[in-house]
Amino acid sequence: QIDKAEKLGFTAHFMSEVEWFYTKDGKPMDTGGYLAVPPEDKAGPLRRQLAAIFADARIKTKRIHHECAPGQNEVELKLAPVMTNADDTLLAEWIIRVCADEQGYDVELDAKPWIGEAGNGLHQHIQLRDADGKNVFAAEKGAQELSETGKHFVAGLIEHAREIAAVFCRSDQSFQRFTAAHEAPIWAVWDYMNRDAMVRIPFIPAGKFCIFTVRTRAEDV
Repeated sequence: QIDKAEKLGFTAHFMSEVEWFYTKDGKPMDTGGYLAVPPEDKAGPLRRQLAAIFADARIKTKRIHHECAPGQNEVELKLAPVMTNADDTLLAEWIIRVCADEQGYDVELDAKPWIGEAGNGLHQHIQLRDADGKNVFAAEKGAQELSETGKHFVAGLIEHAREIAAVFCRSDQSFQRFTAAHEAPIWAVWDYMNRDAMVRIPFIPAGKFCIFTVRTRAEDV
């Protein structure tokens, strides 16, 4: 697919958001919520350790923080060429598990470890650039407008929604996560700020980059 894109004059850049739970004896390690701080958040030292190791491994990160469920955390990797992003995502998940094991904790990366709690997503931000490095998704005429290339790209994702799900959502837990109001993609549609949509286009000021988020959970990576 990279070769096909290059023949069309495009290079793909991805940005991953990886979510996981820290657990102890099969239960979440803390009672924190979104962007929690101590004492509810117990994972601060682990996240600081991760940030340092990611930097040593040349994995560029945008932010790392406590997510919305007890014991849940997230790291956002910076936009990078697609194969770099793929390697960094798998390496980051391995580092997360190794660091937790060294501190006596387990890591749960599955899509829906506990019914009634938030699940783990793997969100991919996608961008295509032309030979000059220009983002080809953004239209010139105004904020939140898509170019014709961007519209066709979104249409392709929606057209192949079932195939994407077959590859990235191979466990029962993935489908347990597909429920409304859990920030999971329950509809094979696109929208701007609708977290139930498979493809989400964030608000973009005029002339800025336009990035699509495909919301999946890769199993058994």
